Amino acid sequence: MASCPNCHSHNLKQRAIGRTVAGSIGGVAGGAAGVAGALNGARTGAMVGVVAGPIGSVLGSIAGAALGGLLGGKIGCEVGSALGDSLDVNVLDNIECIDCGHTFRL
Repeated sequence: MASCPNCHSHNLKQRAIGRTVAGSIGGVAGGAAGVAGALNGARTGAMVGVVAGPIGSVLGSIAGAALGGLLGGKIGCEVGSALGDSLDVNVLDNIECIDCGHTFRL
């Protein structure tokens, strides 16, 4: 079992700063890319919805745009979180001692 190198306590907690920050940034960037891709999704949705008439075209374009934004945000968040996990493990001090507040990496 790991212990704090400063006070030798076993009262430790895992930090996930890299995962949180990179996941948030990835989600925002992916959402932005998804919105840009939503124009293509709206165009595709409108073409598919044309079969149902003008209302189908409008609903198809709205659905296509929404799905493009959501999918982009989800993928961006997943990629960002994976990168953040790697940063937490390999670069950042990802363990914190609850007793003395010292942070360190195993």
